[in-house]
Amino acid sequence: MSDHDSNFFKTFTGVLAVLVAIAFIIFFVAQYVIEQSGLGNDTGSQAIRDEAIAKRIAPEGKVRMMGDAEIASSSAAGGSEGPKSAKDIVTATCSGCHGSGVLGAPKIGDKASWEGRYAAGLDAMVATAIAGKGAMPPRGGNASLSDEQVRAAVEQMLADSGYDVSVTDLTAGAETAAPAESASAADAVANAASAAGDAAQAVADTASNVAGAAMDAVSDAAAGAAAMVSDVMAPAAGTADNANGEKIYNIACIACHSVGVAGAPRLGDNAAWAARIAQGADTLNTHALKGFRGMPPKGGRMDLSDADVTAAVAYMVAKSQ
Repeated sequence: MSDHDSNFFKTFTGVLAVLVAIAFIIFFVAQYVIEQSGLGNDTGSQAIRDEAIAKRIAPEGKVRMMGDAEIASSSAAGGSEGPKSAKDIVTATCSGCHGSGVLGAPKIGDKASWEGRYAAGLDAMVATAIAGKGAMPPRGGNASLSDEQVRAAVEQMLADSGYDVSVTDLTAGAETAAPAESASAADAVANAASAAGDAAQAVADTASNVAGAAMDAVSDAAAGAAAMVSDVMAPAAGTADNANGEKIYNIACIACHSVGVAGAPRLGDNAAWAARIAQGADTLNTHALKGFRGMPPKGGRMDLSDADVTAAVAYMVAKSQ
């Protein structure tokens, strides 16, 4: 074993030992506080704690692929994750192709390009948008959209192209339901706060005496471990960036780069990416951010940050070298 490996092993072992010691200290302090306050036997307080824990550990989000069974069943039932206006849906999902007319897609604002499709009737247009046709994937590549949301998006694009079409208001029901839900939530919060008031005071009194000594020990141990932890944990940053790039690819890039729409290099196709990679990361990022040939700026997802787009580019490059 080399000196470098030996030093790394010793550092890692030391960090692990410090973290275990901190965990034990926190665990015993928590047990002591609970026993002294009597919270362990309070059923109401336990329910409140369980709910709070569930919220804290709930995942921030989930990457979903087109064709996901869970999404498909939700879409078939007409469900949605929250109220969105038709304009929001067009901007996030439809403008990537219909904003520039990629592969013959009728361009928003060009009434003539919609005439043949509009002649078939609005219902037929909506059915085609839901099922997909040619290079257009089902629901424009956003499988989480409900049938109602797809219809509203089609109506919005027709209205923006000069047709006298009434656009469905997707947020109408949510605005009237919000006050009642807020009142109900406020009552629940008030009841929970009242039930937890006495218990919280008991915890505060007991914890103030115990926490001082415990936190001194924890802070000293943490300060000694901080430098070692930063060296050990540094490689994780690259993994996080790669995970974010994959997430953004699945949201914004997969519709074109998975099948090679309009000459877009397919993910994993080394030959298709070789010349582009040779231009350098700056050029690739500039094309992705500002648009290039048939590709609109940010792949049509103007709601994404520059960092999200460059992370997606880095992910595709890594998978295609």
